[in-house]
Amino acid sequence: MPPTMKPGTIVLETLTLQRDLLNGLKISELERWTGDSEVRQLVLQNLLFGRIRWPKSNGKPLSAALNQGFTILHWTMIIKVAVSQGGVVSTTAWEALAEPFKFDEPDDSDHYSVGFFAQIPSPFPQRIQPTFASSVAWPYVLIHYRSIEPFDWSGSETNQLVIIPDFTVSLQLW
Repeated sequence: MPPTMKPGTIVLETLTLQRDLLNGLKISELERWTGDSEVRQLVLQNLLFGRIRWPKSNGKPLSAALNQGFTILHWTMIIKVAVSQGGVVSTTAWEALAEPFKFDEPDDSDHYSVGFFAQIPSPFPQRIQPTFASSVAWPYVLIHYRSIEPFDWSGSETNQLVIIPDFTVSLQLW
């Protein structure tokens, strides 16, 4: 049986999660953060987490926070069904959603890391694509350009915590 919650408890725990992530909680520590709390388990139930990670030797965005160097695009598949004279007609399309919440993860000795999370609004497929923020510069590297790999992620997991594989910033030769 689901836990009984006072109004605003989910909102409060979601804000606590955001604060804790901004204060250094790593995505890999979410299970510890949840502990035995049924409320926190519910908060994480329909959330998708990911991160962008890259070697410090590849440089970092010229911004106050690492996460400002990226824009995370998030879409959900929408299925529309209509009845016409010819029968049932269904169409699918990708609908853009708000940008996921981004935060700087604590970096280790060799890598920078930016985490993000988003709500999964439906049981239909989700798509995530990190891009470089157009308004933030990176240090120039002669004969190289930066790319994010893989290009995107898509999946349709629901009613569970989803942690997607890391995206990586790479330097490529021209």
